[in-house]
Amino acid sequence: MAEISLRDVAKYYNDKPHQNHALDFLQQQTPPGTLDKFAQLWRSGPKGHPNYVKHQVTGEMLSKLTGHPANSFDNEFLDDLQDLLDATGFRNDLTARRMLLAQMCHESAGFVYMKEIDSGEYLEGRRDLGNIYPGDGPKYRGCGPIQLTGRANHQNFSNWMAKRGTPDENIMKLGTDYTANTYPFLCAYKWLVDNDYLNVCKAGDVYSATRRLNGGLNGIQDRIYYWERAQLCIN
Repeated sequence: MAEISLRDVAKYYNDKPHQNHALDFLQQQTPPGTLDKFAQLWRSGPKGHPNYVKHQVTGEMLSKLTGHPANSFDNEFLDDLQDLLDATGFRNDLTARRMLLAQMCHESAGFVYMKEIDSGEYLEGRRDLGNIYPGDGPKYRGCGPIQLTGRANHQNFSNWMAKRGTPDENIMKLGTDYTANTYPFLCAYKWLVDNDYLNVCKAGDVYSATRRLNGGLNGIQDRIYYWERAQLCIN
């Protein structure tokens, strides 16, 4: 009898007791770490495939917004941005989407700096950020355009990922250097939701959106510039 293909297993699996027993046996025989890698590949989807996700915000749009070449924004980058828009509701409101991108452009200098440039030593011992172990400061320095910072915030993001069914232990194991490259936008999920930023952005008021994000009006002229650009470029 020909050896069965795992693709056939996936195709015909329907949660039968004998199938689960067989899968349990397979898991027991699989070398440690293999299934973790399998899970990462399974969840990640066909990265780099131009038809994987329909991007509301395209590389061409971001090129016009930032002045950077469209090919600077690859499919993995755009996939993660779309994942954030889907998860937070920004996908359903054009004004809010434009405001979010304008604010993120300012915070990241047009998506150039997606993790904190500073080494993060100054964050050592910041218990308000959950940095209780040596090395937590650099390991969990700011990442993403809204600067997810500190062990506690990374843990909150990791917990949410697990809750939605896409756990990734590398968020905590590797910290910012991993998260900024893998989830440059999605890591902002909890802050956006906790601060009701969708409804703030829906109003189209760049001053209110800046105060909610920044606590003041730091860089307001640059934010206004990006907001005006976003209204022309993002559709």
